[in-house]
Amino acid sequence: MVSTFALHPKVDPYLTAAVAFSRLAMAGVTSVVHCHSNVFHDLKTEALETCRAARDVGIRIAFVVPMRDRNYLVYEGDNRILDDLDPADAEAVRARLYKVSRPAKEQVALVGELAELCDSDLVNVQFGPYGVEWSTDGLRELAAEDSASTGRRIHIHCPETKLQREWIDARYPNGFVNHLDDIGFLSNRLTIAHGVWLRHQECERMAERGVIVSVNTSSNLRLRSGIAPVAQFIETGMAMGLGIDTLALDDDALRELRLTYRLHAGTSFDEVLTPDRLFETSMCTGACAVTGRDDFGTIAPGHPADLVVLDYERMAEDVIDDASSELDVLLARATKDYVRTL
Repeated sequence: MVSTFALHPKVDPYLTAAVAFSRLAMAGVTSVVHCHSNVFHDLKTEALETCRAARDVGIRIAFVVPMRDRNYLVYEGDNRILDDLDPADAEAVRARLYKVSRPAKEQVALVGELAELCDSDLVNVQFGPYGVEWSTDGLRELAAEDSASTGRRIHIHCPETKLQREWIDARYPNGFVNHLDDIGFLSNRLTIAHGVWLRHQECERMAERGVIVSVNTSSNLRLRSGIAPVAQFIETGMAMGLGIDTLALDDDALRELRLTYRLHAGTSFDEVLTPDRLFETSMCTGACAVTGRDDFGTIAPGHPADLVVLDYERMAEDVIDDASSELDVLLARATKDYVRTL
């Protein structure tokens, strides 16, 4: 991951976003949470160009403003790392990786400024504290207060890896979910990405508050972060969306849908993730995480109309009539290659 930040060239932000969003649209994705991270120019320019690209492609996005104010290099050891380096190397690391952010109040204010510039029928600007380990209590508290007063959504990563879980437990011995709840951070305006290492009681609390968890199946597998406890999410009533994150197996959302279903459908005759819940997750809850609206997934007057047309005839050309349902074929074969129209 270091190479992503340190070695990535300063490419045109509009071109980068337009290519990414076009590939998603061609794969049948109509709505996506875009967590902006690599700022090679200035954030305002990149936000404007990224949102312009989304509008030109025609895809709905949540533009998640990157927010962080601690642990830029490693957990609890930035200065120790820098002090141990050769002075020239330390200077190079500071220039490429160690970019200290604005004060928390300024970061929160910037989200409001970007929202005034970028919010539209296709763009929803959101608060984006990177994670509990990368944002201070003060930054998250300010974001929670502003979210409560404006209704603006928040997106945060937590906890994705085993090491993050260990750091969080050491830092918050009374429970980080209890802490987030105490400062008003947990609400139906919050989406957490991954949740691989969430515990049952934590899921119960988040479910009570209406928090959405974004399941990123193949990304977690590829990065060896673990497998999200989807059965636990379902049992406790947590709302779920699906994501592919930056490092999925590929950029095929339909393949991701099938992989998630096969991994979490259940064992033997135990049904856990049903097709109905799978499509609710991908078509309704996911769109809510992007837009804040809860009326997606229904083809009816007055509802948002995001429609993906698949070439079923080609996908099922060798299927014996009435031997398999359309749903069976979809969950067995659907990929971006069969997307005909969005």
